[in-house]
Amino acid sequence: MFGSLSTKIAHSAVTATTLGSQELRPLQDAITKEKEIVTAAQRLSKDWSVAAEALKQWGFGEGDDLGDISNAAMMISGHISSAFNVFADHELNIRAQLKEVRTKEEQLDELRKRRRTVVGKLDAQEKKLSKMGPENKGLVLANEQLGAIQNELRQLDTSILVDMARLSDYKRQAMRSVLTLKFGGLAELGETLTIIGELGKLLASETPQDVTPPGQGRAPYLGREATANLVAEAAKCVSE
Repeated sequence: MFGSLSTKIAHSAVTATTLGSQELRPLQDAITKEKEIVTAAQRLSKDWSVAAEALKQWGFGEGDDLGDISNAAMMISGHISSAFNVFADHELNIRAQLKEVRTKEEQLDELRKRRRTVVGKLDAQEKKLSKMGPENKGLVLANEQLGAIQNELRQLDTSILVDMARLSDYKRQAMRSVLTLKFGGLAELGETLTIIGELGKLLASETPQDVTPPGQGRAPYLGREATANLVAEAAKCVSE
């Protein structure tokens, strides 16, 4: 009877393992893509910073006005670079949680593999016993070995059921955390981009647009206080 029951459970375990392998592929794809998102966000952060520094260096050679405005632009652009780095950190956390799900799936799969091995041992032991007569000297030992195998199988069944339930709960905890990080991170990033975008447009409007008569110098630049205020306002708004 136990052998028949073990065969049925073993079939379910094999089926679950096969389905699990198929289901793990999208999870692995998600883990891989999260890594690409992290790399892209980190690269964008660095490129934004390098571009702002290069613009500042160019502006310094083009007069007091462009030097001051490009320097202010570089300073507020630093908030954008930081925001992309923070977003990348969120994505790293997301990836770590998905990898933890994968690890738990793999650990459960190992239990199922062990169970299939034990079921094979059980079948072999039952066949061995079926060939023994009541007078066989090894009958007692063979029955003890059968009982030990059956006990091992019961323990594995319990472990598998417990781990399946825990993994099911953990997947839902992970999904909630992953989506909270992803969309919360996007909201945080979007807020910073909006703040710097709006203040950046005000900074751009401080660029003098006076027409310079041929042979004459440009009018004195009087916008340093305004640009300094915008830089300070950017820092204040982003930190709030």
